[in-house]
Amino acid sequence: MEKLGDLQIEIIGTFDSFVDAIGKILQRPEGLKNKLSRVTLPNFKPEDLKTLSNNLQMALAGGAVAGTGVAVAAFGVNALALGPGALVGGVVLCVKGVSLSKKASKNMREAVQIKKDVEKICDYHSQLRGSAGMLYQSMLEVRQQYLPHLSALKTLVSQKTDYKEYTKEERLLVQNAILLVSLMYDMCKVALVQKAENENCVETVNEKEVKRIVESTKLSLRKIKPIPEALTV
Repeated sequence: MEKLGDLQIEIIGTFDSFVDAIGKILQRPEGLKNKLSRVTLPNFKPEDLKTLSNNLQMALAGGAVAGTGVAVAAFGVNALALGPGALVGGVVLCVKGVSLSKKASKNMREAVQIKKDVEKICDYHSQLRGSAGMLYQSMLEVRQQYLPHLSALKTLVSQKTDYKEYTKEERLLVQNAILLVSLMYDMCKVALVQKAENENCVETVNEKEVKRIVESTKLSLRKIKPIPEALTV
């Protein structure tokens, strides 16, 4: 959980640079229809990335360091909207979900119930570890392509900024960089934990959404071509 959250925080920390680089490109088409790479670009909103990055900086500046990664992994980027105080000290998962008796069992019925509660918690944490690991590996794969694209994009806009003057390869770089950052943003929004409806229930793991975004990401990555050698940094 913490490794996943820390990776998400690292990625969010690059969004400012990405938005600044994209903002320097003049006369770029609205939406940047990505016909060259045969990928449909998502609805790209630079202001969303900027807001998320700012929320993260405010949370860290407010002292939300310990446990911030766990909070972001558990509840997605929505955790950053809770304010710095909500993240200090980390997140304790499944504490309110099931109340285990601290007293010695008075009868067999109570002992059986405690055993069931423990099994629920163990199953919950097993599912949580599995989903967190799946999302973490998927994010690593995207980051492997995203960071070189970001670096090449920054180099490109430092040399020329008129989109109409870009070559076919340079336009493809811009378009695929937007797709990659959008994939990263979508993965950062996924909340692994769905809060329990009441204190007598265990939180649930958002396995279905994790599997959906991981599969969707795999399909998108297959359509992205390597950065042309002339544009590599």
